[in-house]
Amino acid sequence: MGVRPIGVAICFLPAGLGLLSQGLQPLPLAQRWLALALGLMLMEQAHMARVDVQRWLAVRSLGPTPRLNRFATVLTLTILGELAGFYLAAAGWLGWGMVTILVSLLGFNLLANGHFEDEGFQASGPRARWVVIGIDGIALGLALLWLASVGRLVVASGLLGGSLVYGVAKLYAYATNRVSLAERPPAASAVHIPYATQQHPQPAQQNR
Repeated sequence: MGVRPIGVAICFLPAGLGLLSQGLQPLPLAQRWLALALGLMLMEQAHMARVDVQRWLAVRSLGPTPRLNRFATVLTLTILGELAGFYLAAAGWLGWGMVTILVSLLGFNLLANGHFEDEGFQASGPRARWVVIGIDGIALGLALLWLASVGRLVVASGLLGGSLVYGVAKLYAYATNRVSLAERPPAASAVHIPYATQQHPQPAQQNR
């Protein structure tokens, strides 16, 4: 039996429930906020993992290549690292879980040799993702401050605020994309319009 994209996303679910439970318990405010921030992050990462695996399977069906095989290895290690980090956080080790998640994301953006574009796989390196790498680095720095017990409430509030803003922005992008697709008139001829039914407003790889 092959890999199922929805199955990959479901693997994140128990950790999400653990983080939600921590966010609702009478714990110190910083811990609750960080748990909620990681819970919001988990939902996005689960979605991204599902879409990445789905696109990888689609491209692989056209014929495997060494470049695509290397990307699959990096993607697999990234998803496993994210799962390990989220489950560590759900078990109560919020700081170490956050560090593990961010190291996994940073590793992906440094090592991935391409990205999915439309219905194909395009070569690209870390230079094309320098903004995302910078954001991952800043977030990792905040995670290390948390482990050092420096400004935990500031760290947690910053990460929660960033997660909320990012989530709202993503929801707005998806909503406007859906509306634009719904309002687009049907083609008047049999001429093929490439990728007109693309559902994601931007590439949905792990590089964020």
